[in-house]
Amino acid sequence: MVFSLQAQQYAEPTTAWPYVLYDFSDARITFDSGEQSQAKVNIHLLHNHLHYLKGDRVFVPNMPEAVTRIQFEETAFVPAEGFFIEVYQEAPGLVFGLQRKGNYEALTKSNGAYGTQTSTGAAQNYLSVPLGGINNLDYLAIKNDRDQASAFPVDKRLVFVVDGEIVSASQKKVAKLLPESQQDAFKQFVKSEKINWRKRDSLEKVFRYLVEHRGN
Repeated sequence: MVFSLQAQQYAEPTTAWPYVLYDFSDARITFDSGEQSQAKVNIHLLHNHLHYLKGDRVFVPNMPEAVTRIQFEETAFVPAEGFFIEVYQEAPGLVFGLQRKGNYEALTKSNGAYGTQTSTGAAQNYLSVPLGGINNLDYLAIKNDRDQASAFPVDKRLVFVVDGEIVSASQKKVAKLLPESQQDAFKQFVKSEKINWRKRDSLEKVFRYLVEHRGN
């Protein structure tokens, strides 16, 4: 079954608010044990970590690697190779979606600051350019500063996730997901559909093709 999930309200990430969503939002969190929990959460873009609210403080789960799915009302995120990929479409063993990566190096260069980038796990961590959710865990404070702070650069790319591994959206990489007997037909499909490997609507066609033909 293929799911097509619509957009949640996104943030314009800043140093005070380096998050995917404009606010912490209700979500159902699924863990590798099969257990689920409900919380107000967001995804921090420095290391793609899940953050959640407890009162007016921001926290990181004790075992973030145990999270297997974050389900919001209108969209979902799944982990792959240290990133939470926003799901655009999915089928068993296959996801098409968006990978986001905070570009801290570009931020430090633009601010003329250089320093050591560290884990998101503690408020005491040193960053040459302080970030909300790390140097400051006060939810109300970072929310109030959200729109006044400097922009936080984010790199984005469309990707496929196959059994938990990220596959770049390119003809060469995607072709490797198909058996040898399908290679000529796939080339013809790409040509006839005029696939643009940077466009979401084109890659949704590729996703549907993979659902129909992968493993055949």
